Parts: sequence; C-alpha cells; structure tokens
Amino acid sequence: AVSSMLRTMSTRLTQATTRTRRSVRTPATTLLAQDEIVRGSESKIRYRVGRLLGFGGYGQVYLARRLDHASSIPEVLCIKASPIMDGWLREAYFGQLLQGHPRAIQIFDRFVRMRDDGRPLYGLAGADGTAGDRGDPGSARQAPSR
Repeated sequence: AVSSMLRTMSTRLTQATTRTRRSVRTPATTLLAQDEIVRGSESKIRYRVGRLLGFGGYGQVYLARRLDHASSIPEVLCIKASPIMDGWLREAYFGQLLQGHPRAIQIFDRFVRMRDDGRPLYGLAGADGTAGDRGDPGSARQAPSR
C-alpha cells in the first residue's frame, strides 16, 4: 500500500512539474532590446539593458547595468518596462512612498520614452540585481535562460 502511494505521488509530482515547464513562455514581443541604452528621465543616468528576467501582466523585467557614475544607484539593477501607464504610475508612486523601507524594492530612477510605433513605454529602475527575485515568485512568468 505504501509503495503504491509513493508511486502515485511520484507520478503526480512529475505531471505537475511537466505542466509547469510547459507553461513557461517568452513574451510575443520584448519591450526593450538586449544592449539597448535607456536614460533616466529624472537623473539622466544611462543604463544598458541586459537579458530578460521575467514578465507578467504588467510588464517585463530586465537585468541592467548603470553606465554613468552615481553612488546612490547600484551598478547592477533591474529595469521594469511596461506599455501600461496606470500600473507604472502606481508603482512609481508607491516606490517613492516606501523609499528606504527594508522590505520594499527600491526605485532609483524612472523613464518614459516613445517607441518606434509611436506609443509610450514606461520604465522603472529598481533594486540591485541580486534582489530582483524578492517579489512573489508566482506573480510573474520567468523567461528561460539563454
């Protein structure tokens, strides 16, 4: 009876893992290109966009590196890009409201720019690169590593 129960549990675990792997997708289009340079609207600091870390309903998150000197901004951080202004405004507002709180991801810079298709793209630069996974792991799909 115990071996049958273990075999059933193993089968279910394998099926769940397989379903999880199949549900991981890449977005249809990326909002930022790898090695693209973005400039903070407030600080005028430049950032080089790295690989896509993940995406969800409110945008895409990229690893990025600060190119200009700024002692108050980490050299490695995450940039969240979103085509949706409402979510971006809320995140920017709460980022300022919770600035310095030890359990909140810190927002260091913001940017707004026009895409080639004429639509705006909103961005936030926040958290150091090692803290990019502090959010709820189930809230965004992770992009496959390359």
